[in-house]
Amino acid sequence: MNPICMRPANYNAFPDNAYKHMQEIGIKYLERPRADDMDEEIKKLADHDLSVYSVQANFPVWQADCLEYMKKDIEAAKQFDSKQMFVSANNKEEDFDLCCERLHQAGDLVADAGLKIVLETHPPFVKDAAIGVSSIEKINHPKVRINWDTANIHYYNKDVDGVEELKKIIQYVESVHVKDSNQGFEEWCFPALGEGTVKFPELFALLNEANYNGPYILEIEGIKGEEIDEAGLHERLRISTEYLNQQLAAFA
Repeated sequence: MNPICMRPANYNAFPDNAYKHMQEIGIKYLERPRADDMDEEIKKLADHDLSVYSVQANFPVWQADCLEYMKKDIEAAKQFDSKQMFVSANNKEEDFDLCCERLHQAGDLVADAGLKIVLETHPPFVKDAAIGVSSIEKINHPKVRINWDTANIHYYNKDVDGVEELKKIIQYVESVHVKDSNQGFEEWCFPALGEGTVKFPELFALLNEANYNGPYILEIEGIKGEEIDEAGLHERLRISTEYLNQQLAAFA
């Protein structure tokens, strides 16, 4: 059974009851950044029967000291007993080769800690599948792989087929952000799962056929301009969790 994770950031303006709500809807795993007070956070997680599967690492790859940031997050991952480091890497230097070398070095660091890095689906490293494959080949490290975002592939590209894109890169996918959208280019429209147009049944079937055993991470970022209260947000996340469980049950 693939781990199902939640990002606390989904609770955006209503963080106070996030862990309690996750517990109520059956979530066991999180993807989150390291905490300022790790001991306090670990206790809070244990009180709600939650674990951190994926640490959202701060890795400013354009900075010469970026590896020092990664070392701090690796220590947090060890304390959380996490499995992976999620990296949303930008390249402000526009020196692609240098940044790929730094990602390779980061791969060495996480390998020594028994972890892996998964790169987010966005520019410049994973704008689309072809660029993602090229980036992974250039980084050339077995512990640096892809976090496939089912909605970002549409947000950053015009007129793409998300299923066909996944086919091109699936051999490198070791984490999945499950996010719905209207498939619009640069349109901030990320509703509850099943309320958009992302082809989840086909995507899950493809991943199952490829024996994907990584996490499915719920990322529900809302719709631009909407107003939603805490109860509405909780219901959206409950519906999304239920939808994901129903979809994956077909492959159990």
